[in-house]
Amino acid sequence: MPGISHGRSAAALRGVADVAVVPRPTRRSFATGNANATASTLRAHPTVREDAQTPRAVTVTFTNGKQTKFHYLWLRDHCRDVRSYHPATKQRLVDTPTILHDLTPQNVEASADGLSFSWPADPSSSSSAYTSFFPWAFLLEHSYEPALDDRIPPNDKILWTSEIAHDPPMVEYDQVMGSERGVYEWVKRIHQFGFSFVRGIPPTPEATEALLRRIAFIRDTHYGGFWDFTADLKHGDLAYSNVVLNSHTDTTYFTDPCGLQMFHLLSPSTSHKGGHNLLVDGFQAAQTLRTSHPEHYDFLSTVLLPSHASGTGSDSIPSGVHLTPLVLKPVFNHDPLNGELIQVRWNGDDRGVVGGQGWAGGKMERWFEALRAWEGILRSEKSQLWTKMEMGTAIIFDNHRVLHGRSSFVGERRLCGAYINHDDYRSRYIGLHNQFGPKEEERRKRAEWEKGFGVVRKGEMLISEGFQQTPYTLPPAWDSATPLKAVIRRLVPKQVYTKIDGDCKVFQERIAGEMTDLHGKLGEAKLTKYDQWGRRVDRLETSEGWRGLKRVAAEEGLVEIPMKREDGPYSRVHMFAKTYLFTPRGGVVGCPMAMTDGAQRAFTLFGTDQMKRDYLPLLASRNPDTAITAAQWMTERPGGSDVSLTETVAKPVSSSNATANGAEYIIDGFKWFSSATDGDMSLALARTSGEGSRGLSTFAIPMRNPDGTTNGIYIHRLKNKFGTKYLPTAELSINGAKAQLVGELGRGVSAIASMLNITRVHSAISCTTGLGHCLAIARAFAQVRHVGGKNGGLLLHNEMHTAALAQSELVHRALLHFCFNTALLLGKSEAGVNEKGPTHSESMRLRLLTPVIKTFAADLATSELTKCMEALGGQGYMVENEIGTFIADCNVERIWEGTTNTLALDVVRVIHGTKGKALAAFAEWAQSIFSQAPKKHASSIAELISDLELLGQAVALYQPAKISRAAVDPRIPRLILYLIGYIASSAHLFEQVLWSASTREEQDNAELDAFAFDMWVHSGAARATSLSLRDMLEKSDEVRSGERKLEELLVYGHGGERVAKLQAKL
Repeated sequence: MPGISHGRSAAALRGVADVAVVPRPTRRSFATGNANATASTLRAHPTVREDAQTPRAVTVTFTNGKQTKFHYLWLRDHCRDVRSYHPATKQRLVDTPTILHDLTPQNVEASADGLSFSWPADPSSSSSAYTSFFPWAFLLEHSYEPALDDRIPPNDKILWTSEIAHDPPMVEYDQVMGSERGVYEWVKRIHQFGFSFVRGIPPTPEATEALLRRIAFIRDTHYGGFWDFTADLKHGDLAYSNVVLNSHTDTTYFTDPCGLQMFHLLSPSTSHKGGHNLLVDGFQAAQTLRTSHPEHYDFLSTVLLPSHASGTGSDSIPSGVHLTPLVLKPVFNHDPLNGELIQVRWNGDDRGVVGGQGWAGGKMERWFEALRAWEGILRSEKSQLWTKMEMGTAIIFDNHRVLHGRSSFVGERRLCGAYINHDDYRSRYIGLHNQFGPKEEERRKRAEWEKGFGVVRKGEMLISEGFQQTPYTLPPAWDSATPLKAVIRRLVPKQVYTKIDGDCKVFQERIAGEMTDLHGKLGEAKLTKYDQWGRRVDRLETSEGWRGLKRVAAEEGLVEIPMKREDGPYSRVHMFAKTYLFTPRGGVVGCPMAMTDGAQRAFTLFGTDQMKRDYLPLLASRNPDTAITAAQWMTERPGGSDVSLTETVAKPVSSSNATANGAEYIIDGFKWFSSATDGDMSLALARTSGEGSRGLSTFAIPMRNPDGTTNGIYIHRLKNKFGTKYLPTAELSINGAKAQLVGELGRGVSAIASMLNITRVHSAISCTTGLGHCLAIARAFAQVRHVGGKNGGLLLHNEMHTAALAQSELVHRALLHFCFNTALLLGKSEAGVNEKGPTHSESMRLRLLTPVIKTFAADLATSELTKCMEALGGQGYMVENEIGTFIADCNVERIWEGTTNTLALDVVRVIHGTKGKALAAFAEWAQSIFSQAPKKHASSIAELISDLELLGQAVALYQPAKISRAAVDPRIPRLILYLIGYIASSAHLFEQVLWSASTREEQDNAELDAFAFDMWVHSGAARATSLSLRDMLEKSDEVRSGERKLEELLVYGHGGERVAKLQAKL
């Protein structure tokens, strides 16, 4: 007899079990490995030998020494080649009875990847000789003598009690209907909890049926397919009545009870009395019984109970219903392999007569004892989840696990729903879980287990194998804010900085802990327009994260600090320092806080004494249980940012005191864009007299009446925005809302401007901190990312990469200085009665710079965010790394509180309205700073002095004596705004240069401050702005007019001959 073909030397087989053959009368060989393998390349793998005790079988020995046996008949029967197994349908093609009973292979070879068998031709059929291959993983998974794959699959079901009412599993209708992942999230909750609510369904049978069919086919029964029913006893079943139903599972009288069951309320009973629905987790209740009364659990797991459905006849089944299961089953049914509870069958109303054969010997006594114990658990308050069905929200549950019931009710209610087979539902869940579930982790665990047997799947590489990029870690928010701390040290006294530093150090711990956790719980707001009785309620539901972050903002004093003014004007710097830290983890909660901050200022300046008593303590409260937030309603459909086209109307309740501050009015209108819709009150513009902005007044409008009902404010719809997804923004219909006049009648724009001035500074800070946070991500990534292969250097040492980020950091620093110096001016402007107020020059500068800083920061910061995204490569484009979210969120600042064009015109109005005094004050302030420059900065200072002169030339066009609509180019205001922005930010950067050079503790930063200043002044964007403005001013009116006409053609369409004529003129 031929010997075994080892294919390698004895030395090469060290660590691999020897291969031996028990002699057989057939000629065949067993081989292990590759004849060309060497000791250095050999990978130990399982081995094979003919089984010594069992004819026509092989024994496989895995590298951990464990063995299992496979019969040749089994191997031939389970061949996975295309002749034996259909690759598409996964059905067997082998005709098992025709396999020769004494079949033996001609050759068996074990390799690193699996086991190969060469089968002989079958003389009794047309089958020719061929080879089949079995991967080691397949053999390990399907081993049987003995079975080696004894791992218990993870039980990911989540048992629950009545406490689940605080956070029940819920999905959105649009989510489920919109994508397969949405369906997966739905069936995953059903799999885990045994039930799920679906919110936002149109209250129609058609929408409900379409939703159900997203899972599987609807199961037809004697009740029909899809039900649309009332309490009419139509099918001879108590479910079609209005009496109480105790907790039960449906269709216990079927051999295979229905799997999923859904109910959706289409219309409530007219009496609105009773009809609450009950759910009980049968698996949790069974576990409770097993723990407290194991003898009763065992009894209900074995005793076979009869069930029946014996209703009277119907049109579809005139002979009546006579249903009993083919095989009786116990209450608790378990997997026969692992003993896991897989089904609860319990229905007291449909239970048949117990007794007969097998019930002797005390079983009847045990039955009633077990029944009382089981029902006691089902009826305990701890087990029961009671809900009230609402139109638009359906409930679906696993009838093999969750018991349901209801309280009695008066009248009729209309429901719809259906059954789905359990096998169909499980098939859908498994398929979706394979597609969207945590399969990588499951594969990794499986692969680690298989490796213990020496099994490595061919061609598979887990994501946990190979190169692993080290995740970046962000440093503490305040400790790493070096530029911010430096500018604050310059702006505030030492004792105030010490206070701010201590507060922010404590706050950064809260940011890293509680706020980061709440940020992960953010979700979009949901609107419920009608309750279950069909009443308009406009209930706005915000996420746990949103509500929690609003509480944090209140507790941290983001509105209280500037209003309380413990440190005078420096309180604004303190508050904005905390806002800068809050924003990256604040989930756009900074928006309602900004408007709340603005509202408190408006009430302080224009509110009556009673308004101040009513609103200010609540707006600025640090107690989140009493604190309120404010909204701002200005934007309407006709005008957008142009409030002069406001259509909302206010009418006085009494004409005798209609002009008095605090007078009561009734408001009617429509606000097209209302941010912070979950606020408690709002300041709004409404028309009280003729056309234009002079006919507008400002009003304080509570969202709700004292009894909790709406104050005539209805949410038309929530906005579907590009960013700021967690911020509830809506279109509002205002119908007879009660309101109070704030300030003088007809001076509404002036009153609400006090709010706008504050929110515009908030907007600038928000953009700046967004850029700062994205730069922090880019820096952190550069410290862990290697380039040039696994042995390459860190990205932070790549000078090209660093140079690109330096440009973005320069923008960030310039905006920091501009923002916080403006914040200090704002703080000075808010001086109280006993405080020193701002100088006239400071007031003029603040009025000029407020619209500039808002636009300047929004434009420059958002333009740099995409560069931060690019700095992370492909990781930057991933949503999980946040930069994309900041791009979407920060871009709203280019529009909110005024677009660039709107604010550029505002700057011109300020200059013209103050007869040039605002600009003169700005220029004088800048000159006073630049005049202190040492010679080494002469080049930069010369550029800035030239820019100031150029600015004066441009503004001269707007002097009353020279103004001419034909002469003033409408493109100039934007350039004026940006040039002011570059000059102001440069001046503030130079203030830092002078301070750090003259302050002993700061001299280590002096060189860097000087470098940043010079780099900023000579930056391409600053010079381009100056060049564009200079070029425009040097052209004649005719040339500028021609350019504007060509621009119009360029944007809206070419005009052929007209273009040629214009070009010839130019």
